[in-house]
This record gives sequence, C-alpha cells and structure tokens, in this order.
Amino acid sequence: MYADPKHIKDREIKLRVDDATYKLIESLAEFNRTQKAVLVRELVEAQLALFSDENSNEGQAA
Repeated sequence: MYADPKHIKDREIKLRVDDATYKLIESLAEFNRTQKAVLVRELVEAQLALFSDENSNEGQAA
C-alpha cells in the first residue's frame, strides 16, 4: 500500500486536554470535515515543522 513503509502511521501518543480544548478540536474537525485525530496530528506536524525551521535558521542568523 505504501511505497515507503516508514510512512505508515502506527505510533500512538496519548494526549489529554481540558473540556474547552476538546470542544475546540471537535468543532474544528467538524468544520474541516475530518477526524479529530487527523486534525491534531496535522496541527502537531505543522508546529514541529515551524519549530524545526526556527532552530535551523538560528545558526544562519549570525
């Protein structure tokens, strides 16, 4: 199914959030017509990419 088996998403991380955050995630997922887990994974991956870019640019700023 996957050209590269490393792309299979089979690692699980449990995340606990408060009621307000859960409702926000639920609303955003419904609005975007996606699953809550997919939405949260995409948000985390986007933030990690930003974090990675910031760290790689720190050494070049000098």
